[in-house]
Amino acid sequence: MADFFQFFQDELWGARLGDYLACFLILSSTFLLKRLLAKLFVRLGAGIATKFSEGTHGAAFRNLLRKPLEWLLAVILWFYAFSFIEDPLRDIVLVHWKRKSGTESLNLDELVHLLAAFFGIVFFILLCSRTIDFIFRVKAAKARSKAEKSRVQVLPLLKDVLKILLWTLGFFWILGVVFEVNIPALVTGLGIGGVAIALAAKETIENLLASFSILADKPFAVEDTVKLGTLQGKVERIGFRSTRLRASDGTLLIVPNKKLIDEALENLSERERRIVRVQVPISRTRKPEELPELLHRIKNFVEQEASLAGSVSVSIDSFTADSLIVLVVYHLPDELPEAAVLEQAGRINAKIFEEIGSLVVTNTP
Repeated sequence: MADFFQFFQDELWGARLGDYLACFLILSSTFLLKRLLAKLFVRLGAGIATKFSEGTHGAAFRNLLRKPLEWLLAVILWFYAFSFIEDPLRDIVLVHWKRKSGTESLNLDELVHLLAAFFGIVFFILLCSRTIDFIFRVKAAKARSKAEKSRVQVLPLLKDVLKILLWTLGFFWILGVVFEVNIPALVTGLGIGGVAIALAAKETIENLLASFSILADKPFAVEDTVKLGTLQGKVERIGFRSTRLRASDGTLLIVPNKKLIDEALENLSERERRIVRVQVPISRTRKPEELPELLHRIKNFVEQEASLAGSVSVSIDSFTADSLIVLVVYHLPDELPEAAVLEQAGRINAKIFEEIGSLVVTNTP
């Protein structure tokens, strides 16, 4: 037995055989260990998250954080495994290069340290980013449950800004630790090249400023229905660069924020009623003295509709070679569902058809 243990004390290429065995065992068991440790940490975190989110977001916490935590633990375990055989790795030189100060080289041990630092920082930042996603998901759910539209509108933008700052910090962290860049000198240099960067990012900066303008002026909020030119949809999310609209047919529309503040925007959720315009042709063979009575009759039976909101207008709109175009304008309550509005407008238009004749154009915005 003593000879067996003594065997692992023997050295090979500057390290004990026992160290090679420990390195191999940790590397081979990393996939199992990282899953077990990640499940343990995530389970503990999910318990805290469940209390924080009133018991409704524990599963979301596990789904968001499990993978980045697994890979972060894998990087730590791999780095720990290679630490047992530092001396042999240090003797393996991968590349040489010449500099003014002399010849430098990169050995395998240094490469392991650099890779561990790089992937460790990346997965740590990713873990923090997923944590931010979870926190803002909980806050957004609370805001929606309390019908706080202003908070629902601000939270996605604030989340994006925090994540951009986080990844920017991670980028400079990698430059300083892995590539040994002088960060203060780099920041100073960026001040000189800031004008060029600002010009290159001109549209992004304009859209970012437009997003703050939208949040300040509040021309619309999340879940409002807006119309911009030919585009119309329900606001799903206001980002730092663009706003997402969901059209009635399910199409996702991405509109730059600058476009939303530069052009005339209609907030359809703030309207009190819907206007319906119907164009009806009347043959020019009708006697002129019949027209006032006909227009009055149309107005009377449209006004008899109990669901109307607002006044009714009936007038001659234009002329063609063989007909007069009568324009009928009436209003329906906006709180009616879309299907009810179309049904009501169709019933009224059918009455106009029966009274006058053919119906040419109906416009129900």
